[in-house]
Amino acid sequence: MWRPGERGLSITPPPRAACSGPSFVKTCYKSDPEFDDCSREAVQQLFNALGPGLRDIGMQPLDPLKIPKIRILQGEGPVNVNAALDDVTVTGFGKTEVLSSQVDSKTYDFRTKVRVPKIRIEGTYDLKGKILLIPLVGRGICWFEPTNMTIDIVSDVKVYTKDDYVFFNVTGAHVKYAIGGLKLRMNNLFDGIESLGTYSAILSLMDELQNFSTSYAPSERADVPLSYRNSEMLWSPEESTNAYLNANWRPVSESLRPILSKTIEDILLGFMQRLFNNLPGDFMIGDIKDYVPSKKTEKKV
Repeated sequence: MWRPGERGLSITPPPRAACSGPSFVKTCYKSDPEFDDCSREAVQQLFNALGPGLRDIGMQPLDPLKIPKIRILQGEGPVNVNAALDDVTVTGFGKTEVLSSQVDSKTYDFRTKVRVPKIRIEGTYDLKGKILLIPLVGRGICWFEPTNMTIDIVSDVKVYTKDDYVFFNVTGAHVKYAIGGLKLRMNNLFDGIESLGTYSAILSLMDELQNFSTSYAPSERADVPLSYRNSEMLWSPEESTNAYLNANWRPVSESLRPILSKTIEDILLGFMQRLFNNLPGDFMIGDIKDYVPSKKTEKKV
């Protein structure tokens, strides 16, 4: 019988034939020819339950997800960033659609593909570095919003037994993703005009960014404060840079790929470890056998 305990899950091992888990877990059987379909439905059921959280077993809500701090260090390619995000709120994972789910027959590694219509990451940033060769520095509120996101996830799993139950020890998560769009906003870029140097330096930066202006429609930049010079509309360096990054979201998203991948991996790994370290694998795979994994090789998605 499964029951929640004061510090998480408490397991009282019943006879294996009577093995049954909590209501949010769908049990599948490897001997079933439709095992992969059942597994997809089971993972979807887990995502649905994790959205609002499972307080009985100490699982905080997945949507919205609160993260105290995300540290970002990226020093290669078109991105050179030393940054931190504090008081982060991530929304959107509660609407995850599970497209496929497979369990490796030998290693029990999970291979899962999901689609998320929109993810929004909000927080307070502290940034110094460059993106697409543009020097950036600032502190303030920011948000990033990838849309129509498809994520392929490979989870490294080691199997062990405890109290006649099989458990999944998830040791790593690796993701590849594709997105259909990206919007972002960083307030207080450059810590104010002074940090860019003289006013002529500001105008020089804006001249370098002017090529994007015709492709960035006014309807897409509502509530943007404007500045004027010689009767011509000019944006502040902060607005110009934000608009440039949004208008060129495809190369921006590629340059940010290592950062976003690491963030998603950390989020998923944390949730899987908290869940599966306490929830017997027998509840998810009803006919699972005691398993001693073979020598693992590095997983690549």
